[in-house]
Amino acid sequence: MWPFLRALPFMDLADPDTTPPVIIVRLGDDEPFAPEPAVYLSDRQAAFAAGMDLLGNLCQRVAVHITGDAAVAAAVPGGVTVQHFSGPYPTGNPAVQLYRTKKGTAENRAWFIDGQDVALLGQFITTGCYPVSRTVSVGGSMAPETGHVLTRAGIPLALLAGTSLVKPSAARYIVGGVFSGFAAGADATWDFTRTP
Repeated sequence: MWPFLRALPFMDLADPDTTPPVIIVRLGDDEPFAPEPAVYLSDRQAAFAAGMDLLGNLCQRVAVHITGDAAVAAAVPGGVTVQHFSGPYPTGNPAVQLYRTKKGTAENRAWFIDGQDVALLGQFITTGCYPVSRTVSVGGSMAPETGHVLTRAGIPLALLAGTSLVKPSAARYIVGGVFSGFAAGADATWDFTRTP
C-alpha cells in the first residue's frame, strides 16, 4: 500500500527512507467525476481515524486539505491542521495547495495521500486484510448510470461503466480525472495507486 503515498513536487513515490516535513491528506478534488469524500467516508470513519493515526507515526505534522464540501471536516481527528480550498481547477491539486500553505522551502518535499487511501490504510491495519473495495465515480453521456460505485480494485473499465453503454464502440474511457487522467481501452483496469 506504500504507493498510496506520493512525494511532491514531482508526485513520485514517497521514499520510505526519508521523513517528510508534512503529510497532506486530500479530502475532495476539483476534477469532474472525482469521488466525494462524504460518500467514501460515510461508513469508514473509524478506518479513516486509524489511518490518520498511522500517518502521525510517519512524521510529526499531518495536514488535511479539504476541497469542496467543508462538512467532511467532522471526520478529521482532533489536533490535525485543516485547510479549506475553493476555486477553479487546479485548486484541488496537492502541489498547488502546498504552495499556498507551506511554511518554508523545507516543505517542498512534502508527501500527500488521498482521503480514501487513508481509510484503506486504516482498514488494513485494523483488520489485517488487504482492502480490495474502492469507491469510484462513473460519468458521461454514454454511461447508463452515473454517480458513485462501490467496486473492487482491478475491475475492467468496461464492466465499471456498465455493459449497456449507449454506443459501446464510440465510448471513451478515462482513468483518473478528466483534466489530469489518461485515455485507456475498455479492457484496461483502473490503477488505484496512480494519483493525478
